[in-house]
Amino acid sequence: MNGYKKSTKIASGESSGLLLAADEAFGISVAGIGDVNKDGVPDLAVGALVSGGNYRGAVYVLFSDGTGGVRSSTKIAN
Repeated sequence: MNGYKKSTKIASGESSGLLLAADEAFGISVAGIGDVNKDGVPDLAVGALVSGGNYRGAVYVLFSDGTGGVRSSTKIAN
C-alpha cells in the first residue's frame, strides 16, 4: 500500500463529535486545507449540501490525527 488509508470511518454513534443527518450529502466536496491547527498534520474541509434541514449547506473542518483518522471537527454553517 502507498501509506494512505483506503477509507476512514469518521462517525460512529456517540463516539464521534460529528453528527450527520442521512440527507446532508456530506462529502459532496473535499479539499486539503493545509495544517489549520498547527499540529504538523494536514487537515481537510468537507462540504455538505444540506445542513439542519435547509439548503444553505455547511463546511466541516476535519482535523487529522496523523494516522488517517480524524481527531476532531468543526462545523461552519449559517
